[in-house]
Amino acid sequence: MLARLRFAGTALALLFAALPSYGQEGPYNIRVVVRAETKGQVTTLQPSDVRVQFAGKTVPVQRLEPLLGNRPRPVQVAILIDDGLRGSFGSQVSEIRAFAADLAAEHVSVGVAYMQNGRAVFGEGGFTSDPEVVAKQLRLSMGGAGISASPYFCLQDLIKNWPGDRTAPRAVLMITNGIDLYNGAPTPNNQYSPYVQSAIQDAQRAGVPVYSIYYGRFDNHPGFASFSGQSYLGDLADSTGASTFNQGSLNPPSISPYLKQFEKNLNESWLLSFQTGTRKLEQLKVNGAKGTKLYVQRMAQGKDATTGAVHR
Repeated sequence: MLARLRFAGTALALLFAALPSYGQEGPYNIRVVVRAETKGQVTTLQPSDVRVQFAGKTVPVQRLEPLLGNRPRPVQVAILIDDGLRGSFGSQVSEIRAFAADLAAEHVSVGVAYMQNGRAVFGEGGFTSDPEVVAKQLRLSMGGAGISASPYFCLQDLIKNWPGDRTAPRAVLMITNGIDLYNGAPTPNNQYSPYVQSAIQDAQRAGVPVYSIYYGRFDNHPGFASFSGQSYLGDLADSTGASTFNQGSLNPPSISPYLKQFEKNLNESWLLSFQTGTRKLEQLKVNGAKGTKLYVQRMAQGKDATTGAVHR
């Protein structure tokens, strides 16, 4: 369950939870990322500013620190690009390159992968904080119709075969039209995809928030297909504590504003740590102190598909 919290003029939104260590009997260490949304700038948050409920029980906050910064295990951001994009998308490559360099300057480890035949194919170098290496990973998309198979197959492949440090905080930024052709014709009566829901559950279990920028392909279907793709991306973002950008039918002349917003979200995020005695997938509630009201955003579908502290 995702929550938006308000206290003392500040809002906190649950983003994602990292995984417990392997090879141990409880207690398990859980790390949760919260984002402070304010009109001004949040300078600091203290453990006493938040309350945490895990599996219906209040647990003490052990640590609260900014997400970005020079840490032993830097945040890993995967930029997952649909290899079927073409045309105007070529002009966006330089913007993504500049954006990746900005993230690297903030001690973020970045990796660029392209959606190909249901897989996430990384360039040479994998995750890195070297802007020159990231720049070499970026290229023009191949532009082949249906080359991704399904964006959600590619996302699942990325999460299950993550090539970097799985113990570090992680996030994904997808650039795609979001259409799932494997789910049949996107008619008004077919706006639910089991493949999307499966990808959501994998992201929840792995503790990975999935942001997205909607970008239509040259073979993009008009009408309900465009609506369906954006709807799927929105569901994926809401269910993993992230956001989706470009809620429109036309491709933007520049994606730089969306990239800056994503970077801003990371800068407003804090890493919260606590312990629990179970490895089960459980519901997590993070609430602000001082009588904060809780706002529920989305509950994912599935018998055990609650977001929050996620275990694998």
